[in-house]
Amino acid sequence: MIIVSAVAAFSQGVPQTVNFSATVRDSDNVPLANRTVTVRVTFYEGGQNGTPVYCAIHQTTTNENGFMSFMINRNVLACGCNGSTNVPFEEIPWQNGNYWMQVEYQTDIAGDFISLGFVEIASGFYAFTSNYAITAQKLPNFEVDIENPQDGDVLVYNGRTGKWEARHINFGDGGVQPPEIPAYIDLGLPSGTLWATCNLGAETPEGYGDYFAWGETTAKSVFDWSIYDYCNGTYNTLTKYCSMSQYGNNGFTDTLTVLEPSDDAATVNLGENWRMPTAEEFNELISNCTHQWTSINYTNGMYFIGPNGNKIFIPISDIRYDDSEYTPLFDEAYYWTSSLYTEDPRGAIYMYYYSDATCELRGVGRAYGMVIRPVYVPSQNGGGDTGEGGGGGDTGNDTITYPQGSFTDTRDGNTYATVTIGQQTWMAENLRYEGSIPLGYSSDDDTNPLRYYPNNSSSNVQLYGYLYNWPAIMNGAESSSTSPSGVQGICPDGWHVPSYGEWSRLNNTLGGTYGNAGSKLAGRADLWADGLLTSSGNFGETNFNALPAGDPYNEYSFGHYAFFWCTTMYDNEEIYCIWLSTSSPNMTYERFNLSNPFSLRCVRDN
Repeated sequence: MIIVSAVAAFSQGVPQTVNFSATVRDSDNVPLANRTVTVRVTFYEGGQNGTPVYCAIHQTTTNENGFMSFMINRNVLACGCNGSTNVPFEEIPWQNGNYWMQVEYQTDIAGDFISLGFVEIASGFYAFTSNYAITAQKLPNFEVDIENPQDGDVLVYNGRTGKWEARHINFGDGGVQPPEIPAYIDLGLPSGTLWATCNLGAETPEGYGDYFAWGETTAKSVFDWSIYDYCNGTYNTLTKYCSMSQYGNNGFTDTLTVLEPSDDAATVNLGENWRMPTAEEFNELISNCTHQWTSINYTNGMYFIGPNGNKIFIPISDIRYDDSEYTPLFDEAYYWTSSLYTEDPRGAIYMYYYSDATCELRGVGRAYGMVIRPVYVPSQNGGGDTGEGGGGGDTGNDTITYPQGSFTDTRDGNTYATVTIGQQTWMAENLRYEGSIPLGYSSDDDTNPLRYYPNNSSSNVQLYGYLYNWPAIMNGAESSSTSPSGVQGICPDGWHVPSYGEWSRLNNTLGGTYGNAGSKLAGRADLWADGLLTSSGNFGETNFNALPAGDPYNEYSFGHYAFFWCTTMYDNEEIYCIWLSTSSPNMTYERFNLSNPFSLRCVRDN
């Protein structure tokens, strides 16, 4: 399959010609150099299935970079094709509106034309070049300046998404000039942290930038422990940022858990007002922003939209080790923080996201290569101190409050404790709703809604709530990966079943993957088996009161595990599930079959 990214530029007034440019690539995204390409352009009146009023065939040759350019209505090979009425291009009554343009191409003269799709011309090309406003609703996936349309607005075909997009580009003597990009943006975050608009080493928001090993300040393309700056050739001979003697060179240890300025790639390369974000700052970004999957200039990525409406685009990126050839990713990203992974100092914490709005912090070996999105610290804030407080994320928790309340389900009179954590209000008890859901006696039904007694005893329902299979909690709704999920399921009015993204947001609010969120969410230590969950100093601090209801068909799990459903499906047979274990202070996710009997926590709408 050939991917064509196209740009069409329109002249002032009713156009006599239209500039059309494109880069032609093969299925491996490699430009097709020095190839003859035939393009057929057809304009339809009255819709995509309307009357073809103009059609022309053009032929051009790509250059060594796969780039081609020609002008519609100039040097035309043939007209009147594709069943068109052969109206002269300059006589098409654009002002009547409801015109659609279709672009097709072929690289083999004996082959069929392959369509790039249709795009509606809102009120003819005239709308692109006059002071008429262009509404985004009329042009799919267009981002347009509707207040000041001007000569030079362009159409861009995104070969990855199969959709046309709009770009506002200035054409001057120097060629295409992108709009000025601010260095950083205030997203309205509680800490006031200012986030860079581009990755370190990139010139545009969609640029990947340079790859760095953690703590190294020079970009490179090969990543291995044998050439990592802070070890003596192996992963267990660390020479800096090492809190455990078994991993230090000759038993070396220190107390450093955040990169020093001299080891911070953003500070060294951009200046003293810039640095890499800490894990806490990425947590704040994830927890306080809305996440929107999108694409900019053929690059997939995530918008992080702040409380004040401002947003930054963080593009997809990969994680690199050794000198393996880079394989582009289309739906996930990896970004370094400046924070050490203190549970194993051979690793550092990074931010990971997936296209379903999953965003979380994880740990990985420091010698791996990742990109960096810097943060900016104004000089008056001490040249870098702002936002670094909090160490491992727990220092400030004495001042954090988790407001409590209660809610009565009018369907059955059950009253539930509630707790607000960050910007989310959750039930602080497992759902006990019975309704018309029948009792289940086996855990192999993934079609019919069923409820179960915790540890197979009805006496446990008041404390632990019911356990449900996934069809029961969804109440006929489809899987959802959005945040909020929009799925009421069997939750009361005003409440809904959380998506994986909402659980992830809760986790990040409490310190992320390695922030002891499991211990903070758990309650009633006397009901849990002894382990790392209960021995954590954070146990029970949120009053979320997660209890080890387990799985009734796994006798060992009662007292050892708490499983919670969400709305997000992995595939047709498995659903993402959140679980706590007595053996870990952290919150974990796993995929389980739809038939498993698990607990349900509802989260309040809005």
